[in-house]
Amino acid sequence: MPRGTRRGLRSRGHPDVRGEPFGDFASVPPTSALGLLRNIRATLISAIALPLAAIPTFWAISALGFSLNLVSLLGITLALHWPTGLVAVAAWLLAMLISRRSSVGGMASAMVTPVASAYFFKVDLTLMFLALALVVLWRHRANIERLIEGTEPRIGERGQG
Repeated sequence: MPRGTRRGLRSRGHPDVRGEPFGDFASVPPTSALGLLRNIRATLISAIALPLAAIPTFWAISALGFSLNLVSLLGITLALHWPTGLVAVAAWLLAMLISRRSSVGGMASAMVTPVASAYFFKVDLTLMFLALALVVLWRHRANIERLIEGTEPRIGERGQG
């Protein structure tokens, strides 16, 4: 840690941290970045570029009706076994393009992932992806009901609530 940071004092009521409005949240990331990069220009560029990249990304994810849960599941799948991840992404894209519903793409991707990992003989991942698929289906109960009723919004449409 760079000199001058007070990591770990935030939750203990330490007198040095109590007076700071944001505690360590405001001081640790910039000083850590400066300590790692050892260049004020590079630190400022990264401090400006990160929000400029992240905020529009999260806005686009929200505007298209995607959830961070789905994006996280696809990222985890790609990180753990990229061939299974590619199958999951392909299933998501195909189901989403056919149905024009993000929820259908997410559920299809979650259901295909354990099958794909079993195909690649990744037994440990298959069990984990099977458990995640069950969680995804359980969490999408309302979406499934709306799909059956025909009221699930398509991508770009606003929900009825």
